[in-house]
Amino acid sequence: MNEKSLNWNNFVKKLSPAILENKINKEWLSAVERIKRKIIVLDDDPTGIQTVHSIPVYTSWDFSTLRHIMRDKHKLIYILTNSRALTSVETQRLHK
Repeated sequence: MNEKSLNWNNFVKKLSPAILENKINKEWLSAVERIKRKIIVLDDDPTGIQTVHSIPVYTSWDFSTLRHIMRDKHKLIYILTNSRALTSVETQRLHK
């Protein structure tokens, strides 16, 4: 057998961006389907949500909102805490 080592960077450069994106999206969706739990991201930075796509973002986390979140079909959810301007103690209290 004549084996050739594959250089990852060269391999990726040969792929068109659309093919690579499609492959990554399929792998991501497959991984998400296997998740047995809900992942809730507490995001303290209001600019952070600019990087998410097709993920619900909540700006409130009162009891009724949390109940809605737990019933939501999405397995990944962002809650914008806006706690970046708070002190360390205030942030810890908020997140508890």
